[in-house]
Amino acid sequence: MEIHLAGPMQFFQESLPVDMNRRKTERPIFSAFELGRICNNEQSLARITSGKLEAIAEETPVTQVHDLYKAHPALDFIPVMSEKEIIGYLRKQMFFAQLSETRFSRELLLRTDVTAASMMDPRVTVLDSRMNLSEASEILMSREERIRFDPFVITHEGALLGTSTVQRVLEGLNHFLKQDFQSCDLTQRKLMVPMVRGVEHTVDYHQIVQPLLAPGGDYVDVIELSERYTLALLFDVCGKGLKASTMVNSIASTVKTLVYKLDHEGVDLPGILLAMHSLNQILYHITCEEMYATGVALIIDKTKSVLTVLDYGHGLLWLKRNRSIHRLCAHIKNNTAVPFLGIHENLDIQAGHFRFQPGDLLFACSDGLTEARNPLKEEYGGERIKSMLRFGPVISPLTTNEAILRDLDAFRAGARRTDDVSLLSIHF
Repeated sequence: MEIHLAGPMQFFQESLPVDMNRRKTERPIFSAFELGRICNNEQSLARITSGKLEAIAEETPVTQVHDLYKAHPALDFIPVMSEKEIIGYLRKQMFFAQLSETRFSRELLLRTDVTAASMMDPRVTVLDSRMNLSEASEILMSREERIRFDPFVITHEGALLGTSTVQRVLEGLNHFLKQDFQSCDLTQRKLMVPMVRGVEHTVDYHQIVQPLLAPGGDYVDVIELSERYTLALLFDVCGKGLKASTMVNSIASTVKTLVYKLDHEGVDLPGILLAMHSLNQILYHITCEEMYATGVALIIDKTKSVLTVLDYGHGLLWLKRNRSIHRLCAHIKNNTAVPFLGIHENLDIQAGHFRFQPGDLLFACSDGLTEARNPLKEEYGGERIKSMLRFGPVISPLTTNEAILRDLDAFRAGARRTDDVSLLSIHF
């Protein structure tokens, strides 16, 4: 049987584990990791054919192809090569369909003078081994519908390396997407760890962040800036996925940097407000143009019992005093500007100032709570939050958040979540 071999080159075992500490200095890459994860290489083809079949020459008789398929039931896709390049491919189903097309097809095609070139499909897709997965996926999905999910050929430096399937490309994309999410989630978790500071936590608070799909697009943090001032932040980034989580990480890391800057320059209300202005400017310059965050920044003056509120749009903030529930709102000076964090470089937020009393409870959340829906498509809404704060078992920030989450689960009644949910309760 005439078999065309691609020549000597390096191959990878399909079972080769990923070892970041033993990267090869030079290797064919179809993705960020070993090509062998998605490529039917020499070893895998050898297991199918009990030899080293990679491709057949265009002049190979059809009778030999027929014998090859009969001898190796697992064999399906076979590239066909001319002297210099891959010019087509055969698939088992296509091959036997042609043989049985008419009552005379088998006799006509299984003659010694009929070659593989006469039965091959010339619409072969050949991709370079250094092409990344997303580029490969785009090329494969742009093929004609009839052959869109057919296998394809991979070459390295012009020589045949192996074949692969659309399924394995999608598996590869999923693998690396999961790795990206896990890496971003790990970074986000580290950034969410409370800062180690020489100030004792004197504010009684509890926060919950429930990402729809980790890493999430919500950011909550409470930072004791000094014996006098505490900064509480709750932001909800637009969109979902890696873009949203990347902006969360940008917010968290920038906040930590600005807090260290405050430590050196002195912590007072003008300085904190300037830091928040700087946060907006920095995010404007380092994040994608269409990315922004809504939410609130709360500056608690524990000495004077004054709460300063910066509302960046969609500020969902309530103050509970005994059985009275008040929605706290602050507004920007220029009502024609968009108040969202990171979308306008010179955003001028007008701070709202509220005096609090011992026993007051402050509750803030993202719209993942208020816009959550039940099976009837009804929204959870702000009125239900007010009712929970007024009549619920409000004993501490922890029990407040837990009671509202339980009520949310009861309200949803099994309906699917569609957004991150964040809660922040502060007891004065």
